Amino acid sequence: MKPDTKGVIEELVHSGHEVKMITGDNQLTAAYIANQLDFAPKSNRKSLFVADVVPGTGAIRWHDIDDKFVKETKEPENVRGLSKKWLLCVMGDKLDKIFEMDNVAK
Repeated sequence: MKPDTKGVIEELVHSGHEVKMITGDNQLTAAYIANQLDFAPKSNRKSLFVADVVPGTGAIRWHDIDDKFVKETKEPENVRGLSKKWLLCVMGDKLDKIFEMDNVAK
């Protein structure tokens, strides 16, 4: 990280901006950096990862950092609810599958 990165992210978060990261790094690395930069203060440094997108059902299965099942969501409102308590991490291939779902606003 650059020396001023943490200060800039803190200013954005505390001014009410919703901060997101897009990176080519491994999702665990990205989650670590996001936690170091406190992207989601309400998450208490807890991350969820998309483990699976179930075709035809509209379901997204979320796992924790230990790859244990935590939650299944089927509606965008459910994902928004998760984002209030967790730092959400999505790999590109899973994001493609999510965008193919019928219930996703495009």
